[in-house]
Amino acid sequence: MSDTNRMKFATDQFYFKTAEEMAMVFRELPDALTRTVDIAARCNVKIERIPNALPEFKVPEGHTPGSYFERLPAKGSRNACRSSNASRSRAPFAIRSPNTSAGFLPKSK
Repeated sequence: MSDTNRMKFATDQFYFKTAEEMAMVFRELPDALTRTVDIAARCNVKIERIPNALPEFKVPEGHTPGSYFERLPAKGSRNACRSSNASRSRAPFAIRSPNTSAGFLPKSK
């Protein structure tokens, strides 16, 4: 909360309001709440939990998602700098857990 650059809203009104608070907000439209409740009653929405909501990224043959993930930054740094320091380019990825979603990668250009 002390981070002044954090995302924040320009108002303090982002919360679930009580029925009484909503009646005050829409006091000029008295049937708005009734009509909203009527519409909500006609909706049948069921939100199911998806075990893995991340899309599957296909990697080139001969790679696992983890090995390809480790290869991309090294390839990019070689292209950007025209030099390769494998131990330095791999260091940020050495702490990646085997349980992370390495299969979720951005599409390469």
